[in-house]
Amino acid sequence: MLVYRPVGYSFPLSRGRDGFEIRSNGEFVLFGMGPTDRVESFSGHWERAGDHEMRVTFGDAKMKARVLRIASVTQNVLRIERVTQ
Repeated sequence: MLVYRPVGYSFPLSRGRDGFEIRSNGEFVLFGMGPTDRVESFSGHWERAGDHEMRVTFGDAKMKARVLRIASVTQNVLRIERVTQ
């Protein structure tokens, strides 16, 4: 289970955290720590894949497509299950 918080949430200090943006135009942007400990972004596309699921594909062949299932959502917490890797 992956747990996400909104931008601006007061996390304790860390070397970095993964995150993503889901845009209404179908764009998906994944943020993650790169090999030099800097945040890198990867652009992709999302589409609905079923009830509470989305399929995400990326333009970069190194990035595998994935299906994400929304397990629960509140105002401050989003829980995601990765269905495929």
